[in-house]
Amino acid sequence: MCGIVGCILAEKSASKKAFESLLRLKYRGYDSAGMAGIEDGKLVVKKDAGKLEEINQRINFLEITSNIVIGHTRWATHGAPTRENAHPHIDCNGEVAVVHNGVIENFQELKDELIESGHKFRSRTDTEVVPHLVEEGFKKGYDLFNSVLYAVKRIKGSYALAIISTREPDKIICVCNESPLIIGIGVDGMYCASDIPAILPYTNKIISLKNGEIAVLRHDSYIIRRILDGSPVTRSPQIIDWSPDVAMKQGYPHFMLKEIHEQPQSLRNGLRLQEKYLDLISLFMDRGKKIFIVAAGTSYHAGVAASYMFSKLAKVHVHPVVASEFIENYGDAIDIDTVVLAVSQSGETYDTLKAVDYARMRAATVIGITNTLGSTLTRVSRAYILQQAGPEIGVAATKTFTSQLIVLAQIALRLSKMRGKLSQDEIDEFKSKLHEIPDIVDEVIKSSESRVKEIVNKYRDENLFIFIGRGISTATALEGRLKLLEISYIPSIAYPAGESVAHETPVMILDGNSIKVRPISEVVDKFFKDDEEGTKEVDGLYTLGIDSDYKVRPRRIRAVARHKVDKVYRIRYEGGFIRTTGDHSIFIYTPNGIEAIPVRNLKAGDILVTFHKSNISFIDGDITIDAREYYWDENAKEVWRIYNEAFRLYEKGLTYTEIARKLGITPKKVKGWIKEGRTPWLIKNMGEPNKIRVTPELMKLFGYYLAEGCVWKTERKRRGRKVPEYSMSFSFNVKEKDKIDFVIRTMKKYFNIDPSGITHPESSETCIIYHRKRISLFFKNLFGSDAYSKKIPSFFYILSRRHIESFLEGYSSDGYLDSKGKLTIFTVNKELATSIIWLLKIHGINPYLLRKKLKERKIGDTVIKSKSKYLYAICLSKSEDILLKNRSQYSTVSRRLPTKLLKKVYELFDIASNEKKVLSRIKNIVSHNKLISIERGRKLVEMLLDKNQSLSLDVMNNDIIKLFYSDLGSSRVIEVIEEDYNGYVYDLCGADNEAFFGGIYPVLLHNSKHGPIAIIEEGVPVIVIAPNDSTRKDIIGNIMEMKARGARIISICEAGD
Repeated sequence: MCGIVGCILAEKSASKKAFESLLRLKYRGYDSAGMAGIEDGKLVVKKDAGKLEEINQRINFLEITSNIVIGHTRWATHGAPTRENAHPHIDCNGEVAVVHNGVIENFQELKDELIESGHKFRSRTDTEVVPHLVEEGFKKGYDLFNSVLYAVKRIKGSYALAIISTREPDKIICVCNESPLIIGIGVDGMYCASDIPAILPYTNKIISLKNGEIAVLRHDSYIIRRILDGSPVTRSPQIIDWSPDVAMKQGYPHFMLKEIHEQPQSLRNGLRLQEKYLDLISLFMDRGKKIFIVAAGTSYHAGVAASYMFSKLAKVHVHPVVASEFIENYGDAIDIDTVVLAVSQSGETYDTLKAVDYARMRAATVIGITNTLGSTLTRVSRAYILQQAGPEIGVAATKTFTSQLIVLAQIALRLSKMRGKLSQDEIDEFKSKLHEIPDIVDEVIKSSESRVKEIVNKYRDENLFIFIGRGISTATALEGRLKLLEISYIPSIAYPAGESVAHETPVMILDGNSIKVRPISEVVDKFFKDDEEGTKEVDGLYTLGIDSDYKVRPRRIRAVARHKVDKVYRIRYEGGFIRTTGDHSIFIYTPNGIEAIPVRNLKAGDILVTFHKSNISFIDGDITIDAREYYWDENAKEVWRIYNEAFRLYEKGLTYTEIARKLGITPKKVKGWIKEGRTPWLIKNMGEPNKIRVTPELMKLFGYYLAEGCVWKTERKRRGRKVPEYSMSFSFNVKEKDKIDFVIRTMKKYFNIDPSGITHPESSETCIIYHRKRISLFFKNLFGSDAYSKKIPSFFYILSRRHIESFLEGYSSDGYLDSKGKLTIFTVNKELATSIIWLLKIHGINPYLLRKKLKERKIGDTVIKSKSKYLYAICLSKSEDILLKNRSQYSTVSRRLPTKLLKKVYELFDIASNEKKVLSRIKNIVSHNKLISIERGRKLVEMLLDKNQSLSLDVMNNDIIKLFYSDLGSSRVIEVIEEDYNGYVYDLCGADNEAFFGGIYPVLLHNSKHGPIAIIEEGVPVIVIAPNDSTRKDIIGNIMEMKARGARIISICEAGD
């Protein structure tokens, strides 16, 4: 955006009025300025780079003594702010002078054509093509008016032009197309300017030129015509009664509102980017293996939106990063394969430039988007694009935000074309939609202003606002919150909506007395019908989360949610992996404690939050289970149901015949059951116990079965039909006599059964076989029959640690102990591995999980295929293996915390001279280690507490101190990869802090979809960004839930929605 003026008077005082007019337009541009007049039939041009007043001191614009003058104050868009690039620009013969506000899109091809024709160019601006095209019109024999018409019909883009020529020194030609230009009718002459304030002291009679119009000004008259057909335009002047202050804001009460209304034009300018610069920026991004958008404030929010564009259109992952956090969080990952796209309206943002300097030092490629030509960012970038929004006077960014979005959208489109991710038809459709945006914005601004005022008056006295968006609208929610804070200082919060984890994510569910670890889809799907999506309230369910002291406890699930997505992020971390949507929040450790961040912002090296123990209420002693429900197959269970139903009906007074008719059996059978006391053979007790007491000894046997046992099915004929039979076995190495004896002894003690046989399938193997159907079915129903179907029963999770240690002793029978004391237990069953990980961790035993792809095995020429793709290794380090007598004191990762937390610890204390030793130890630990054991960290904290007892109570309530007394641990992120996904994703919605554990190796997730729910009270206003797209179902789910809590919903949606 630049400012132009022109005046043609009866007297030779035009330079003074033109200069004063420029002073009132300097907010439109202040990097260079110039004026031109006609003296004695010759052009006089004065211009330079710098601020208007400073230039005037050097070259004195008032020395131009002419009755016709045009002037310009520049905000550079093409060419650096230098004297050569300053306006006015002239033709080769010095006969034509032009000032211009706008962007000429096709200037490069016109310039090439004119140079080939012999024209000499003095600048690098787009404007200079105009005087040379007018010169070409003169060569064709046209007068000034028709030469200008010839020129403007050749150019494409936006322009407000004021043109004078020595050939016709009594005229100013004004042309308008998508850039503002007004004519002023004065007593002493005629004026033109970009804005009314420039000429208001000289006249209040104003005519606004419309797009596609050209005007001829003489000192005593004016004519307006249409460019297209030359037809005359009649328009009455408007009488302006603004004060000088109001005039500067073009009638708006403040600059911010003025700039909001300038957005349609700034968006149009943003669509006029030069193709070669788009290509260059896209080429650099295409070469990058790691791409970051680094920005601050509003520009960062534009970067957040852009990350969705790049992912959706170009299929490339881009990290938006707050500039002040870039070096701390991403510095070590920056290298020669990194591209940093820095976005800054001014090009001088301190934190952004600091991040850019660091990236350049690490050999990264820096590219930029800015609104200020000649800024530091343009000088340090390998390539840059100017967003061309014009100067922004209002403190709170408005038009620069939307113009950044439209620039970033074009880069994303260009990159998608370069990478072959979209067809040309798709690209053309997106481009067409982009070019509709300025008109849509114009209509929205005009049509919504009165409604906005109504909403403001209604909610003006509120003291809290919540903004919610989904997908790319999350950036709008963040920017809306920032605007409210900047302008009104009203506290406000912004949250993304509808973030979820993939269907296979394991979670712990507590339902009454039952505890189980199941995929989240199994928990949630039962509350939905077929293809239904959204949020459902639930009752009586709990999951594992944290309280305010970071203790791991069951937390109530208030609602469950699911929706479909086509992209997720796979996070691989120490101990396991998890898949979530990019907007799902996950907790990480920061220097200030734990914080939830979107997964799309997660990076390798971040430290996730896990736990090393829990506060679940376990049963101290043994429990007793009813074994009968596990003894029977489906036929026997059906007989058991009918048998019990017969007695129930008899107690109601039905006869044997009536009961038989209802149950589909014979009256004789009913009579035998009820009167004669017979029991059906399928459920008759054969000596096996009905009740079994689960002791640590029995838990060890169960561990042996899960490691070494199996159940198989055979058939035998009975009374002419096939009857299923079941058998079971335990397999050990022949040298493991103590285990063999233990199994035989324990099976006899608890199940009253002796082996049917002991065989040796191989010389090194001993197999203990039991041909007892019900006992075999007991193990099959409770634990599964083979390596692929084995599972942990739910009652395991409520048993004491003593019971679990005994189970682990039996289960580790199939494990491998290496020279360093690490125990590794292998399984092909992911569900079993996951359940054991969770089971051990809630009891304070901390294994980790490794996964290895299985290779095909061959026996001779036969390929043996596995039902599982992977082999899972449950690993216990020497410090965690409760079976070892000489356990290591070295803590596993899950029992450690980042040392950066210690930096904050000693800031809480007044370190006296006698405590320097402690302080020195802390500094040494922080500088040499990234992690510290919780025990060691706690000791350092306690040493400081001992010497600062007066502060102890206050300090102990500090969140960082609490972490060293918490149940939490850590796990380092190894990689984050975006991948295709076609299906539902899920969420558990809690009642308070929205944190819950999930994953094969549990990490702390944050259901930020419902983050605001906890703080919503009756009457709290919630501003919802609700486009009519694929995010709609999630947004509506949020709205319904918040309305139920009494929130007042303000929706920003599409027309007619």
